[in-house]
Amino acid sequence: MRQTLTAVALFTLIASCWLTVMTVVLHHAGYQWQAAVSALFMAQSALTLSVMSPWAAARTRGRLRWLVTIGAAAVLYAGGAAVAEQLSRSAFDPARSGAPHFEGFALVLGVFFAIQGILTLVVLFPTRVPATL
Repeated sequence: MRQTLTAVALFTLIASCWLTVMTVVLHHAGYQWQAAVSALFMAQSALTLSVMSPWAAARTRGRLRWLVTIGAAAVLYAGGAAVAEQLSRSAFDPARSGAPHFEGFALVLGVFFAIQGILTLVVLFPTRVPATL
């Protein structure tokens, strides 16, 4: 489970970096806000990777655990909201050029953020099933 979380967090970190670069380069409306949000996603992924690192000291892990937990809940919510938003949009319509359209990258990234949030919470707070009931 930890290896899967590490792989997902690494993917979301790289994808968020790419999204930030493209946002800044293309200068779409509101790009500053989008870049700031992407930076928060990058920070969450980096924090998750640092807490999951075998080289992180137990003391550091304990201090960052609450921050990573809050971030995991936020990433789970943001990922779920992105998936819901993208699935509610229609395909590109040339007649409505200014209307929001389906973005596959946002859908994939939203799914991976939701997965990262779930895996982070599961790994940080494992449940133990009693051997006998």
